[in-house]
Amino acid sequence: MARTLYNDKANTVTNIGKTLGLSRATLYRSLDAPSAEGHDSK
Repeated sequence: MARTLYNDKANTVTNIGKTLGLSRATLYRSLDAPSAEGHDSK
């Protein structure tokens, strides 16, 4: 879900974090990790 919100450039990292109850650091770490489908985020 975080990756989908992040890919929609209308959302800011701060707003995504507030929506999901995550810090920016945690959000960035989760976005840097490979997704469940095994695709790299880069």
